[in-house]
Amino acid sequence: MVSLMNRFEISDYNLFHVVIILCIFIFGAAGLLFFLSRQGPSVLLSDEKCAPPCWNGISPGETKTWEAVDILVDTPKVGGIQEVGKPRERAIRWSFMHPVQESGGYLYPVDDLVGAMSFQTYDTFSLDEIFNLLGEPDEFWLRYKKTEYRRWIEVVFVYPLAGYVVRADVELNPNVDTSTIEIAPSSPVTRVIYFSPEFYPRLIESRVLFIEDRDTIEERLQLWNGFGEVGIDQVLPHE
Repeated sequence: MVSLMNRFEISDYNLFHVVIILCIFIFGAAGLLFFLSRQGPSVLLSDEKCAPPCWNGISPGETKTWEAVDILVDTPKVGGIQEVGKPRERAIRWSFMHPVQESGGYLYPVDDLVGAMSFQTYDTFSLDEIFNLLGEPDEFWLRYKKTEYRRWIEVVFVYPLAGYVVRADVELNPNVDTSTIEIAPSSPVTRVIYFSPEFYPRLIESRVLFIEDRDTIEERLQLWNGFGEVGIDQVLPHE
């Protein structure tokens, strides 16, 4: 009898914990759905103050850096504005607050003007959406990247005459060797950079647009022919 009662007590005890776990899961999922439902629009896709490569009244090649900082200070949902980097490589960094979809951005001065500004856009929109805004790129560039947990190809889309750069990641299967990747309309955009076309020759020497030296950049640039498969042998490490 004692043994049977103990079994009922243990069963009730386990059932109680299952109910608690289910409640936590349900309320957590509801909270996540509520949070996602309150996500605001993309500041890039919804900007109506000026046309790219201008954003929020900041125009690369025309707006002075101090004027751009004043605009950021007065912009709702922008905070954490600070200067970062070395004197000759300085940048102005800021963060976007909820519900803005982009996480933050950088201003890159050239002399006393804004030379370029970049926006961190992880999981904000796809290539198809940004191409609808900016049009099709002229060229693209590939770079192999690897960490302990993942391998991927960073695809950099370049609009040298218009003043845009778009970066997107295409994941590689760590267990499968491949010589091609699929660049699809649904590929997620990780960063968008607006810059002054006048400053392009100077910016290509920096690490703002590309994270490589100029010779490697120019060697790897390819004409953009639309979505589909592209070869990646030239950027894969050869051991």
